[in-house]
Amino acid sequence: MTVMTDVLAVTTAGALVGLAVAVPLGPIGLLVVDRGRRDLRLGLAAGGGVAAADLSWAVVAATVGARVAGHSVLRFGRTAAGGLLVVVGVVLVARGVRVLTGRATMGRVASVAGGGPARWFATTYLLTLPNPLTVAVFVAAAVEGGVRRDPVAVIAFAAAVATASLAWHVLLAVAGRTLVRRADERGSAVVTIVVGAALALWPLVS
Repeated sequence: MTVMTDVLAVTTAGALVGLAVAVPLGPIGLLVVDRGRRDLRLGLAAGGGVAAADLSWAVVAATVGARVAGHSVLRFGRTAAGGLLVVVGVVLVARGVRVLTGRATMGRVASVAGGGPARWFATTYLLTLPNPLTVAVFVAAAVEGGVRRDPVAVIAFAAAVATASLAWHVLLAVAGRTLVRRADERGSAVVTIVVGAALALWPLVS
């Protein structure tokens, strides 16, 4: 097998791994949709944060593999991220309920939610990084594939992961902006409540 063939195989594997982690629509994906619904820039930034976290794990998994999977820092990060998910979820649910009960408008809720692209990039990055599914998939794929033995393969694998993840989350953000945003005031409030509930409940069932 030639070097070019090796790189192509690793790149293909990275793209498949990136999609395998990104495509299942969990709470973070719903958050990207919701941010895109409010403002496409926020959705793209949130999606970029997820892709950046996937890139980080692709590099880590491909270079040090399973040795990091059970590290105490990672376990602490999972706990902290779970707590942050609950907080963000409860806030979104509360804001959606306020709209449904007539105590606020979606415009007011959006302004209170606040935060620019940088905030949502950082938020989704930190929420995605300790995701157990993300860790497990990347470690298994990289270790089994022997990617860590070749620096060129590591770069190809990580780049393919990030590209695939980013492409999917851009699609989610655009879908939120072009489809979900068409909902009326009450429909938008329901979407906000559903997203918030998914975020708040995820740490309890994952």
